[in-house]
Amino acid sequence: MKAQFPNSTARLSGSRLSSARRKKTDLINKLYGRMAEANFSHQVLAHRPEQLAVLKVTGVRWNDLGEPKRVLASLSMLGVRPQWLDAGLPQFA
Repeated sequence: MKAQFPNSTARLSGSRLSSARRKKTDLINKLYGRMAEANFSHQVLAHRPEQLAVLKVTGVRWNDLGEPKRVLASLSMLGVRPQWLDAGLPQFA
């Protein structure tokens, strides 16, 4: 990943997560907030196809959770209904 995102990886590796100065989560959020959006498949994996491997697995299911509605659909398929869903919070379409 260093080759594809040199600025982002440098920011992350060069940062000291000192809880004495600030909370770790605040620093991590700040660092990630500065990073440009990236497409991992296109910008990382596609550049090194010779280093990729495929493993056949069974008994698992793939769900793309890139949008809130997909998360809710996946939960529904599992028969899970979070309590917060009925709490009058905004619904995702």
